[in-house]
Amino acid sequence: MEEQKDIMVTDRLGVVPLDSEAEYLAHLLCFAGTCRYRFNERDFELHAGDLSIIRKRKLIENIHWSEDFRCKVIYAKPGFIELCTPQTNYGIKGSLSLFLNPVIHLMPEQQITCRRDFDQLEMRIADTEHRFYKEVVMNAMQTAILDFFDFHARIHGDSDISTQS
Repeated sequence: MEEQKDIMVTDRLGVVPLDSEAEYLAHLLCFAGTCRYRFNERDFELHAGDLSIIRKRKLIENIHWSEDFRCKVIYAKPGFIELCTPQTNYGIKGSLSLFLNPVIHLMPEQQITCRRDFDQLEMRIADTEHRFYKEVVMNAMQTAILDFFDFHARIHGDSDISTQS
């Protein structure tokens, strides 16, 4: 795993240009302000406490944010996400749903959990001297993915989610 290239956490948009040759998934947690963008021919708006998960960044256009916009973004390569994704059937269901609407409006307690996940990932990525670096970064990403699944399932229902496939 090329740590700095497979996954990174940043506090601003545009670190990985939309027209980059390398494909990255983007997980964005909005802390303040607003951000508007067009994805898959539809307009979306993020507000404080919203999580946006974009699997196909090349479908994004017309990004505009307010002066007070603050966020944290996880950029990760698809192969890395696949390694970290648990073996449940929710990944496919969630991916399809996020393609139609990439914004998840988080409840206050979910915002706390999500921010903790982002902070944990950032801390693990920075700790390059950890003897089990790859494993702890993957574990932190898997925890975040499971929380993302949970946020999404609570909003859209969880009647057909298996715990393992």
